[in-house]
Amino acid sequence: MNRREEYAKLLQELGQPVPALDGALQRAQARRKRRNWVAKPLTSFAVICLTFVLAVNLCAPIADACSKIPILKELAQAVTFSNSLSEAVDNEYVQPVDLRKSKNGVSVSVEYLIVDQKQVNIFFRVNSEKYSHLAIDPKIKNADGGFLSCSYSLNDWDVENGSLQSLTVDFTDRDVPDSMEMILKLYDEDAQRDTPVEDSEFPDATYDQPPYISVFQFQLHFDPAFTATGKKIPVDKTVMLDGQKVTFTDMEIYPTHMRIDIKTDTSNTAWLASLDLYILADGGKKFKPTANGITASGSTESMEMNSYYCDSAYFQKAEKLSIVVTGARWLKKDHYRYHVDLRTGKSEKLPYGIKLLSTKQKESRWKIRFDNTAMPAELWISHICDSNAKIYDINMRDSLGSIYFEDYPEEEAWIVPYYNRDWKPDSPVKVEIKQ
Repeated sequence: MNRREEYAKLLQELGQPVPALDGALQRAQARRKRRNWVAKPLTSFAVICLTFVLAVNLCAPIADACSKIPILKELAQAVTFSNSLSEAVDNEYVQPVDLRKSKNGVSVSVEYLIVDQKQVNIFFRVNSEKYSHLAIDPKIKNADGGFLSCSYSLNDWDVENGSLQSLTVDFTDRDVPDSMEMILKLYDEDAQRDTPVEDSEFPDATYDQPPYISVFQFQLHFDPAFTATGKKIPVDKTVMLDGQKVTFTDMEIYPTHMRIDIKTDTSNTAWLASLDLYILADGGKKFKPTANGITASGSTESMEMNSYYCDSAYFQKAEKLSIVVTGARWLKKDHYRYHVDLRTGKSEKLPYGIKLLSTKQKESRWKIRFDNTAMPAELWISHICDSNAKIYDINMRDSLGSIYFEDYPEEEAWIVPYYNRDWKPDSPVKVEIKQ
């Protein structure tokens, strides 16, 4: 009997399954995001991210770990943002851990781990009697301190002092490693509030971050029985969506989520920016797109997303699953960017009925303001490029419809949207899969 089997056997002997918590508390709304929260690995990027990581200590006796299972009710409340993680907790697919460190009036305790072949979910508390609003600035590295290709984000904001919160780490182009290093830096968030704005037209994209109060380092080691969990089902079916050829190549099923992998035909006249889809089980149950964290991922060498994330059917006994497509968004290959004259403030006709209101320069920074009525700028603008197609990231956006970018060398710019065509089929397109 391996460690995973022994662990499962002991869980069964407890005889106390965790009840479903359909009416549990909803997670706190994100108050703000203090920096661009997209992490780009070396060969792929993932949508929606910020950072934190955890470590796992598997040296403690399994019986001691299992003795903590009755208190999983609090964990069940902490995972209500994810149907997949709720299913995992309901099926006791949880590893209790006990890692604690204290420094400078701050203590951190890591208590639970939900991990599979492609994702790590860490549940932890930050406690302090001295500070009431501690911000987290984490880093994830290889066990040897080197770069680790992954994306990670906190699932909770405005968490009360001492409450259970979580962080999700996703791996797109590799599996979860056996070990990693977590560096957790904490600072007083109250200390950076009420910072005066020097220029309302060009607010500073940076700020003077308060000094770190405490820095914690952990070496994380994962049980191979957990990191090997998951399966890939070949699909290899091609459909026509809005006159474009799309092939569903594989479906990856893990305890924490599912991934639907696709490939588009090079002869298509548009890049696939995003798909609206869900998974339908033979019993009629729907598995919807992931509601929190990463929703899709793709290669940095392409304008397209090629993997879509949904709630997991891992713990279901479905014999047949179907991919149901209800819509798509495209970026036309023959018109994927829009010209703007930065000096005159004029532009060609923009998509979605959006109008450019003004352009302004201050030193090396540019500001472009749009009429925010039709669609907020953050929902349609991906990036800026110059006449040589070199990409310039937008380093700030505001609620009035303005974007800011800097160190731009030309007086003309080209706006690249996420998509410029929205498509809905007359009836959903269904692709059936046999497990």
